[in-house]
Amino acid sequence: MTVVFDFDRSLLHENDVDSQFIDAFVPVAERQRLREEHAGWNTFVDACFAFAHDHGVTRDQIIAQLLSSCRIDARFVDAIRVLRQRGVRVLILSDGNELMIRALLTAAELQVDDVLTNPSFFDDAGRLHLRPFHEHQCLTCPPNLCKTKALLAACPQARIAYVGDGRGDACPIRCVLRQGDLALVRADHPLDRLLEDVGLTATKQRWADPTDVCEALLAMFA
Repeated sequence: MTVVFDFDRSLLHENDVDSQFIDAFVPVAERQRLREEHAGWNTFVDACFAFAHDHGVTRDQIIAQLLSSCRIDARFVDAIRVLRQRGVRVLILSDGNELMIRALLTAAELQVDDVLTNPSFFDDAGRLHLRPFHEHQCLTCPPNLCKTKALLAACPQARIAYVGDGRGDACPIRCVLRQGDLALVRADHPLDRLLEDVGLTATKQRWADPTDVCEALLAMFA
C-alpha cells in the first residue's frame, strides 16, 4: 500500500519551490534571458541559482525565503501521519529539488518514507546546485526524470494512490497504475486536461482542495 504525492502544486498545493525562488531572487529581465538560453526547466533553474549566488544571495536568505513563502497544509500533515500509522508507505515523487522539499518537510515536522526528486545541494561557496534525478529513454518526460521509471523502481507491486497536478504525472498514471489503484488529479490543472479523454485502468478522481485528497486517501486505506 503506497501513496505517492507530487510536490509542487500538489502536496505543496499553493506554491512551488522553484517559482518562489525565482520570483524572489531573479529579476524578470534576467529570467527571460536565462530561459532563452536554457531549454530544459531544470537547467534553467540551476542557472537561476547561479545568478542569485553571483549577485550575493546567501544560503540563509534562500532558506528564509522558502520557509516564509511555502508551507505544507496541516490537513496533509495530519492525514499522512495517520496513513503511516496504518502501515501505508508515503512517497514524494517530484520534478523539484531535494533540498527545498526536505526543508519544508522538516519545518512541518513531517516524515515520509522516501523523497524521489532531483538532487540539490549547497557547495562550499554557498552556491545552490540542481542535478538530474536519473537518465531514461522515455520520450514524453523531461530528460532529468521519468516518473514511471522512478515509481516502478520504488514500488513495483504496490497498490497505489497517486496525487498529482502536472504534465509529468500523466506518464506514471497511464503506465504504472492498475485496476484498484486511484489517481487523484487536481481539477483544472495540466494533468486534468491531459487525462480528460484518456481511458485509464485506475480510478480517476478530481480534487480541488486538500480535504478532498485526505478524505479519499483515508477512505481507501481505512
